[in-house]
Amino acid sequence: MFVSISGEESTCRSITGLALKAAVRSLYEAVNKRDFSIFTELFAPNYVGYGFGTEDVKGPEGVEQLFTTMSTALPDFQTTIEHMVAEGDMVAVFDTLRGTFKGEMAGTAPTGNKVEAPTAILARFENGRQVEAWAYMDRLAMSGRDYLLAG
Repeated sequence: MFVSISGEESTCRSITGLALKAAVRSLYEAVNKRDFSIFTELFAPNYVGYGFGTEDVKGPEGVEQLFTTMSTALPDFQTTIEHMVAEGDMVAVFDTLRGTFKGEMAGTAPTGNKVEAPTAILARFENGRQVEAWAYMDRLAMSGRDYLLAG
């Protein structure tokens, strides 16, 4: 383990890994502030995200649509990085999304209940931008959570 320039401990030993982790942190900061203008810098035009919903997310525009939809369903949502590891051109992130279910989401009517959704994402980068990502969430467990039930 070593200490990075920012003073944070890290097991990532390459500048590339540190830069990719910084790009992921920038994404989370921008999303939490609802600043989607940074997406063209962080996602390649040929980006494809798998497992984020019923359809693949394509390009920076698709990422913006995904987070716009989430912002409508969960207007106060914030996502926290719990753990992050970089290796080669890949970054693995374990995060938790928290918010209040106030708008329709995936055909489900809002309940006003609090949401907490842990997720694992594996992202692959080329030239400093994400080109692919795979999201993993226990959707079966999520479907039975209280926030989906009317309050």
